[in-house]
Amino acid sequence: MWYTLVYTTKNGNKKMHLSSGIRRTTIVIDRLDSVALCAYPLGAITPLGGFVQAGRGDRVVLTRKDGPLAKLLIEGNLLNADAIASLDMNLLSALVGDAVNLDASALLVDLLSGVTPMKSLRRLERVWHTLSGIPDGYWVCENPSQRSFWIHFAEEVPLLLDHGSTRWLNKERSLILTLASDGRTKMVFSALSDAPRW
Repeated sequence: MWYTLVYTTKNGNKKMHLSSGIRRTTIVIDRLDSVALCAYPLGAITPLGGFVQAGRGDRVVLTRKDGPLAKLLIEGNLLNADAIASLDMNLLSALVGDAVNLDASALLVDLLSGVTPMKSLRRLERVWHTLSGIPDGYWVCENPSQRSFWIHFAEEVPLLLDHGSTRWLNKERSLILTLASDGRTKMVFSALSDAPRW
């Protein structure tokens, strides 16, 4: 499996392609800046993430747990690179823990504004959704905290969704189902699309 590595710099985000089988690489960073890194399997699947703290040249192991927070910081880097580079990312990662159901927008606003996140670290509630009207088959979720499922004929499948987007792949039909749930409004939006040709 190949990866796309994305990491923060003060001049925007940098990208690097890691060919199939490559599991380590070296990047040059400014030692005075903290850096968030994401590795996207096949260029698009939920990323693995990690952090380099300012002043350290640590070896970084990217994990699924740190993926959502690292992805958020990479997105925020495009808005305010100085704010992202000055963060104590190890402390932030410890405060956030598992970023599931985190109000990412509120956290990013606090971080980019220089405000110590308190209220923005609260979790949003999960949302129940009854899925129906999708093609038959086995749907495999990219997120290990969500279940994969079989659907036959006109069956309905009850799902307890985390806040944010979750995707399922139906390999037999080459389809991707995306469900985006909002823990604030309890609304769920769905999209069915062709799977990429990996």
